[in-house]
Amino acid sequence: MKRLKEGEYDPKELCKNIERVKSMSRDLRMECEERHAGKNRRRPESDRCAKTVLKEPRKQEQKKEVRSAHDAQIVRESLQLRRFVIKSNSRDELILAETISVMQFDEKTGGSYDFWIASCDSGFFAPYIHRNLGTSDTVTREIKNRFKIRCDYPREIYRLLS
Repeated sequence: MKRLKEGEYDPKELCKNIERVKSMSRDLRMECEERHAGKNRRRPESDRCAKTVLKEPRKQEQKKEVRSAHDAQIVRESLQLRRFVIKSNSRDELILAETISVMQFDEKTGGSYDFWIASCDSGFFAPYIHRNLGTSDTVTREIKNRFKIRCDYPREIYRLLS
């Protein structure tokens, strides 16, 4: 494991990376709005299963079950995303942009390290774990996909590295 000194990156790259992170934040905010706007929207006819003939009381009961399961899934998947939209701040964005800049500097100087951010901030860096609904990691997956940086709780990173 290598410890990098503060300032081991190009300041011009930092400005570009701040814009990349802000772009990701805007995209995630839009995704959150779309998810909640479409929460109660019916799916197109072509996406639905073939119709089955049921007695009316059972049919209504099934509709309620399906809607409840669908709504619970949207809520579960959106926990971290909603928390991100509510709590996101520029300091978190700066930390991520600096990490990206250090990673790019490292790549230019011939390094090939994996980058990790250990944090207990479940709105931005660590997956959100709800005791009843499970884990939501929409934001951390997006950071990993876009920037190749793994974000998790310190105990989880320690477990993976040891």
